[in-house]
Amino acid sequence: MMPERKAKPQSKPCCGLCGSREKLTRTPCCGNWICDDADQYVAFSFARNSCYTNHSKFTICSGHHHEKHEGRWQDCSKCKEGQPLEMYVYLATNEYNFEKLENPPAFEPTQCNRCGVRVRLAYDGYTLKGDEIICASCSASEMPGTREFMEGLVDDQTSERPATEYPVGTLAYYGPTNRLATKLVASIIKRPDAGPDPLHRWITQVGDIRDDKSITQQVSAFYRRHRVKEIASLHRIMGCPHEEGKDYPEGEECPHCPFWKNRDRLTHDLLPEGGMSPAEIVTELSEASPKRQPIEALTAAETYREELVPVLLRALERGVEQPKGTPTGEAMLFSYATYLLAKWREPRAYPLFIRWLSLPGEEAYDLGGDAVSEDGPVLLASVCGGDIEPIKELILNRQANEYCRAKGIEALCVLVAWKELPHQTVSDYFLWLAREGLEREPSYAWDALANCSADIEAIDVFPEIHRAYDEELASPSVMTLEELDAVRDGPRGKMLSSFRELHRPIHDVAKATAWWQCFANDQLRTFETDASKEKYKSMTTPEPIRATPKVGRNEPCPCGSGKKYKKCCGAN
Repeated sequence: MMPERKAKPQSKPCCGLCGSREKLTRTPCCGNWICDDADQYVAFSFARNSCYTNHSKFTICSGHHHEKHEGRWQDCSKCKEGQPLEMYVYLATNEYNFEKLENPPAFEPTQCNRCGVRVRLAYDGYTLKGDEIICASCSASEMPGTREFMEGLVDDQTSERPATEYPVGTLAYYGPTNRLATKLVASIIKRPDAGPDPLHRWITQVGDIRDDKSITQQVSAFYRRHRVKEIASLHRIMGCPHEEGKDYPEGEECPHCPFWKNRDRLTHDLLPEGGMSPAEIVTELSEASPKRQPIEALTAAETYREELVPVLLRALERGVEQPKGTPTGEAMLFSYATYLLAKWREPRAYPLFIRWLSLPGEEAYDLGGDAVSEDGPVLLASVCGGDIEPIKELILNRQANEYCRAKGIEALCVLVAWKELPHQTVSDYFLWLAREGLEREPSYAWDALANCSADIEAIDVFPEIHRAYDEELASPSVMTLEELDAVRDGPRGKMLSSFRELHRPIHDVAKATAWWQCFANDQLRTFETDASKEKYKSMTTPEPIRATPKVGRNEPCPCGSGKKYKKCCGAN
């Protein structure tokens, strides 16, 4: 008899470019595993040290995806016709592709229009003048000291250097496309806390301003006159040369430069219909005192999920490391990060959520506000990925805020309601908590255990809940024994169904955060449509009707003062 073969364990995925098995993600274009190392790339350094950035910037596969072309990139005529054939072949066959183009088309080698030398478009330096391509040597001989001067103004950003010395000169180019610069703006920053002053503009109507020797000399003289010690430049054209509100009406697109419509000024990539880049989304979500919901930013975030997840995770990390004194704008970004990552069911956020809710004293509320009370259970359940051990540790953590511990108990109920955790598993755990897990001292954790046992109809736990009431561990202001008995004697499934309706997964962050106090006067907020107002007003608690809930320390004081309970009547 042949021995039974054991199934081979599945191997850990690896990056399809370098073979690494550490810190991986999937490409948004083709779904292949790749190093999650975009943060290693320094903007405008042109380094090739990031697998993720290399595939994103130097392949047809990525460009095809970002331009939202139809079908396979290998068959796409738009990708092929949108650039010189030589560049198309390079981008389709280089080492940054997971799947290289088979049988690439032949192309005529590009030659300098002056000397005829071979110009490799993907590797060599050259100058464009109209339809002409001029090699670096001919360009230098025809226009000595122009672009070389501009490029030499800026130190290599990848090299180590001492602290910035002031005054600093800035240099920026603008043009109707990303290949023709017609405007140059130079300014002086005299100290770290100063703005650009003075600021000078140069404009040309003929050719590329970077090739104008006289303007180059004027810029050099401008810097010498102000004793500039360092130059900062982004090396590339930064957008349209026309000024909003001056050359065309505010709030409109420049009618003279259609190339820049819905295009990111840094990457030159086309933006989604929402028209916001990842950096603009983060800025919008970091608004310190918003009056309206950032619906456009939240909508655009869906397009840039892959790019935003690392940014939002870092926002969580910063928050839990320094929960006290967090700037208002940073706290807003932290709060939006919790909801977006919960919506996306991002498991990497789970340990950060646990650290947040495990903070001592009032720090979790200081950082995340009333999101802890309102949506903490749903946020936790959304990112746990079925691993409930960290939630159990939170529940038993006596150093954590008692309300946060209670939200851990409620998160287990949410998983039952979503059918992501067996009812019996949670019922057995609740029974263990009631018998020996929780300390025999009154706390909101006991109130939550009683409440949640009723919500999921964990009937086996009810006798122990009775004992907790006898020992005055749980408060009848949250739920009375009569209400508990009514659940026991009532129809099965009614309470759990009601709980499920009130704790749905987050599908729309704007709707999920419409209750935030800062949006109270926003008549356009997603939640406050006439239909949703009536639906919200008509929501009633199913039988058995609960008593008035116990007032949480971070909830409005019932005395009507407008202060939080912990700052008012609850202070005594």
